[in-house]
Amino acid sequence: MNRPNARLTAILAYLTWITWFIAYFIHDRTDEYEVHHLNQALVLNILKVCGGVLAILPFIGKPIYEAVGLIVAIFWIIAVYRAITFRTDPLPIIGDIRIVD
Repeated sequence: MNRPNARLTAILAYLTWITWFIAYFIHDRTDEYEVHHLNQALVLNILKVCGGVLAILPFIGKPIYEAVGLIVAIFWIIAVYRAITFRTDPLPIIGDIRIVD
């Protein structure tokens, strides 16, 4: 961690889409901790949007949306805890997806 506000940047990434963009524009591109949490937050946000899109399917859409929402909520809690404690452990299943470099 190179900067004192790296923790703040990592936590901001998880709050909303707007704070994710703010964190993206202020993050240190050489700090693996910040890049890791930006990636995980983006993957969680994309997963939530995909669950919302699947909600329009008749009969199975709502249960899928609720299951995805529950999984994202659990992963979000784990990820925010890890951001607060300066850990970069990948989340299960989605933790190795790299979008932001």
